[in-house]
Amino acid sequence: MTDENTEAIRRVDWGQLCPWLILFRCFRVALRIRALAFSALAVVLMLTGWVGIVALFSKMPEIAIQVDPYAGCPWMVLRSWVPSWLDSGKAEEVGRLAAEAEESTRFASETAAQRADVLSRPVFQPDRRLLEPAPVVGDSPMVGGGPVLGSWEHLSRAWRRVFRVELSPLVTLYFVLCGFWALVVWSFFGGAIARAAAVELASGDHLGLGETIRFARSKWLANFAAPLLPMLGVIFCAAGVMFFAWLANWPATTWLVALIWPIVLVFGFLMAIILLLLLFGWPLMWPTVGAEGTDSFDAVSRSYAYTLQRPLHYLFYAAVAGFVGLLSWLIVSQIAAGVEYLTYWAASWVTGAERVRQIAAGGTDATIDKIGSGIVLFWCDCLRLLAVAFLYSYFLTAATAIYLLLRRDVDATEMDEVYQEEREETYTMPPIQKEEPGPPEAEEKKEEPGEEKPAEGEPEKPAAETTGQSTEEEAPEPTESDQTEKPQENEGGGQS
Repeated sequence: MTDENTEAIRRVDWGQLCPWLILFRCFRVALRIRALAFSALAVVLMLTGWVGIVALFSKMPEIAIQVDPYAGCPWMVLRSWVPSWLDSGKAEEVGRLAAEAEESTRFASETAAQRADVLSRPVFQPDRRLLEPAPVVGDSPMVGGGPVLGSWEHLSRAWRRVFRVELSPLVTLYFVLCGFWALVVWSFFGGAIARAAAVELASGDHLGLGETIRFARSKWLANFAAPLLPMLGVIFCAAGVMFFAWLANWPATTWLVALIWPIVLVFGFLMAIILLLLLFGWPLMWPTVGAEGTDSFDAVSRSYAYTLQRPLHYLFYAAVAGFVGLLSWLIVSQIAAGVEYLTYWAASWVTGAERVRQIAAGGTDATIDKIGSGIVLFWCDCLRLLAVAFLYSYFLTAATAIYLLLRRDVDATEMDEVYQEEREETYTMPPIQKEEPGPPEAEEKKEEPGEEKPAEGEPEKPAAETTGQSTEEEAPEPTESDQTEKPQENEGGGQS
């Protein structure tokens, strides 16, 4: 007798056994056209705003050593983020770097005295990063380590530089404006990407474009306020430190400051905890709003709680997402570079290699040629922009997947549970059914009100005239045939 258990086919549910495998789906979700379009628009708007802020502050001598003026457009910055297979592209890159070096040298010579003054102070001498360029100038997210770590560093760069030592109020205002502008832009587009990714990763559904935009618009304030709420605690603690430090301006009150300095250190400890959790927790805030449909307070609470309760899980998920992101970026960037190169290669068979290099370099001195070459470069830059958009799209998609994993670890919530908006159902009138008229003899006569229906077996009474009063019916006069039939009936009755 065979055992039925030995013939059973066993199937391993890898999703339950290794839920972190959902991170490998982020590559496909991040490549959605809608996610790439949102990310591309956000990148262009963010860099455009940053360039405008740089132009606003670059002519002020007080921040000349902090801001490296950038005279180009953000579109040119994006071009350098994607590798190129063309020799002319390499030559153009060398020329661009040489021009930037010359520009930096000129401004360095104008502010040499200010630089020497800053670097001559021993207490701040180790922190030479004070002289780094602004967060917009030419730095690619890939400088920070790929789609995950690089995008995280690039989006938070302005806010992190606010806490540099030896910054004047004007320079601090510059970095705050850059941080606020990035937050304004990504609170909408990042919220839309996180919402679409949460629904697709959790349930496999695909939100429509209109539904995604409506959700992002309704939750923009929550996404904008979530990273700023912890900053209120930092401002409160900093105000306490500044109050006690104000007493140190006079030598006579320094001893009093020394006595209460432990209290000042407590404020510093609170600021360090708040900022440390914010540094690692802010990528989870927009996925929280997208997956739960909640407000900014819940986003801060969940991101801080998950970071504190499962730090090793968070680190493992981020490492896996970063590894997948590096491989994904290698594929996307090389495909973008290959598409551009192969297009030029095919065109070179007709125009010649030298002509292709001229077009790729911006054309000749002729005006019409420059315009045509500029349009060609514009379309090539659009291709590069989509590749750059993948960096941020993957970062937000991976952050959403990590949030779902941490929620499962901490709250034991299933991965497929996600907030669904209530859709308004529209009710319409049922279609009017027209009855086909039947034959005249089959139609039933309607009874008039007040008319009595005769009982069964009784002959129907003729209808009376409706004059307000009942009239008596007159018996019909007998005819001659009736008079002759009556005696015959009587005779027949007698014979019987």
